[in-house]
Amino acid sequence: MPDGSGALIYFNNGKSNYPPYRQEIYGTDLAVEHTDVLAWSEKARMPVFGIIKKNGAVLGIIEKGAAVAIVNADVSGRENSYNYVYPSFYVIHKDDVVLQGEGQKRSFPRYQESPVKTDFVVRYVFLSGDDATYDGMAGYYRQYLMENDMLRKNITEKPDDNIPFYLQLVGSIPTRKHFAGVPYKALEPLTAFEQTEIILSELEEAGVSNIKLKYSGWFNGGEHHKVPKSVSVDRVIGGKKGLTDFLNYIKGKDISLYPDVALLRVYNTSNFNETREAARRLTALPAAVYPVDLALNRHDRNRDPSYVLSPRYVNDYVEKMLSGMEKLGFDGISLRDLADELNSDFRRNNQIDRTVSERISVQALDEIYRNGYNIMARGGNAYAWRYVTDITDLALGNSRYKIEDEAIPFYQMVIRGFIEYTGTPYNLSTYTNYRHYVLKCLEYGSNVYFVWSYEPSNKVKDTDFDYLYSVYYKEWLDLAKQVYQQVNAVLKPVKGRKIISHRKLMDGVFETVYENGVHVIVNYNREAVVVDGVLIEAEDFYVGGGAG
Repeated sequence: MPDGSGALIYFNNGKSNYPPYRQEIYGTDLAVEHTDVLAWSEKARMPVFGIIKKNGAVLGIIEKGAAVAIVNADVSGRENSYNYVYPSFYVIHKDDVVLQGEGQKRSFPRYQESPVKTDFVVRYVFLSGDDATYDGMAGYYRQYLMENDMLRKNITEKPDDNIPFYLQLVGSIPTRKHFAGVPYKALEPLTAFEQTEIILSELEEAGVSNIKLKYSGWFNGGEHHKVPKSVSVDRVIGGKKGLTDFLNYIKGKDISLYPDVALLRVYNTSNFNETREAARRLTALPAAVYPVDLALNRHDRNRDPSYVLSPRYVNDYVEKMLSGMEKLGFDGISLRDLADELNSDFRRNNQIDRTVSERISVQALDEIYRNGYNIMARGGNAYAWRYVTDITDLALGNSRYKIEDEAIPFYQMVIRGFIEYTGTPYNLSTYTNYRHYVLKCLEYGSNVYFVWSYEPSNKVKDTDFDYLYSVYYKEWLDLAKQVYQQVNAVLKPVKGRKIISHRKLMDGVFETVYENGVHVIVNYNREAVVVDGVLIEAEDFYVGGGAG
């Protein structure tokens, strides 16, 4: 399954009483999704699926129509005696229009005006022998992408460099303040440019190098900035002069800057016309996305929503954004959503379906790439691989659907050596044990990632940014140094190297083999295990082999 980093469903696993697997490629279309109740899951970012039996395997690659594809799978015992996986496709979406009046409610179906504008093509590849494994599938898919110019080596560092340390700093957030009892909107600075220099200098003193800095909340009104029709550096964090001084500070240092920009989602509507520029649902309403109430696990409609930008404006906004950023002297950019979301626009008589939206996103990525920017992207849908140098917030596991049996690093096996990547930031993750985070990084070949601010975390209390509940950098600096040193010691010798093999040795024990012969065995268990005569302590790892 392409769920998250990849997942396995064992044959005849007896889980026919659980729901079958069904997942949309590239996640949910926000112009279609409208349920208030949330069901957390990872996204399926790869248009692939497969099945392995004894010494034979078949790999499916969705070549056309992936944007409207769904991968389905089930085990024997529910409807028939077979274990199976297959793709299906949306041709026409449907929604319900609800009419209310005089205490009565009726709903009518409404369909999109025309079928999706794409063919549906699935390539089936038959593998045998040693290739009839998910290792072999990943190797074939990687080679297929290279031959079709859909994956290229975008890593520019020298092989003997230390691994990257990914750090996101939050510049400012919009918040509500009061003066003489009168409420007003203002920007709350969390990390000004001068304070960023302090954090980076402390990291350097701690021995952390090759820092890849994603800086969010720096322009057009903070973290939830206005649409980038123009680019204006926020004064509360230092303004244009503060940015210039900061760029001079990092010049010649082992630091790469990626200013963060949201393009597909509009959070601040002060220079945005939602009637004209927002994507429309099938119900003809603008596609609004309400913030999540974590306590109730549903969208909170009492708070201001963000809007889905109509794909027809994406390339125009990208050109204007690049024009503004060119004057500031950046050589990198962080894309918050361009490689993470994919949405339709069902505006009457001017429909853009999801396959057309994918082509628009690819054009936008190509435009940014051709302007010479190093691209850091959040999420990393497969159509973006050709252009990005770095991916953050990459799934290091699956959605843990009950029908699934095991998570595998299939995604990482495909892109490692071509694109640098990291998972979710440790200090905002669900890890309760930093050792498990280290082990997961080693098993998946992933780099280290933190999100910080210079100001204490209580600054986000009672704001729309309470999800940044633990970002005060002083509380994490020592642990970040420790985690980075441990991961770097193991992954530095395999930097830029592919993962050629991965397997589960026993419950909680996994082995990852890199192309230069180095192999890493991780033990997540709370007791020691013995593997091929080697004792691996509880929540520890073993590194063998040698660089070739």
